Amino acid sequence: MKLSSKTALCAALAAAFLLSTASPGDAQAGGTGVTNPAGAVAVGNGTYMGQNPPGIRAVTFSVQALPNGRVAGFAIFRDPSTNGFFHMNVTSMMSLGGELAAAGPITMQAGSPFPVGATAFFVVQDNGDGTLVPDQLALGVAPLFLGSLTIQEILGLVGPPPPQAFAPLLTGNIRIF
Repeated sequence: MKLSSKTALCAALAAAFLLSTASPGDAQAGGTGVTNPAGAVAVGNGTYMGQNPPGIRAVTFSVQALPNGRVAGFAIFRDPSTNGFFHMNVTSMMSLGGELAAAGPITMQAGSPFPVGATAFFVVQDNGDGTLVPDQLALGVAPLFLGSLTIQEILGLVGPPPPQAFAPLLTGNIRIF
């Protein structure tokens, strides 16, 4: 890849974190080091304030480590004001200390600006429950022309999302096991 192409790719992915925040480590499975007996690595649901355009959004997700070392899961991001949503399959994950990052293709959408086939990615922070600090998430969607990307490729190019990319949950809970 040419340096100018790589720079453009990094800028596009960084912008995806910042511009689509809340819009409709260890690599791969077992990255958190602790899983429950069912193989869940992280689960969550709740509402948060989206930025583009401003408004309340909803999320539901589950990420699992399979016995064969692969990753499985899904996430659904909804905009209740428009009834728009997109669904993604989780195909890669990575732990980042107290955060979990995941990515995968958008498999279904309605009323969402993000096309089927684009790679969506998100990072969640678990507050550990029982604290006054809310759980948080950051969301991005890579441009479709980049094709299928893993979370390792995305974070390798742009690094972790900056603090301003995270939206605190207004309701709900995120658990990283």
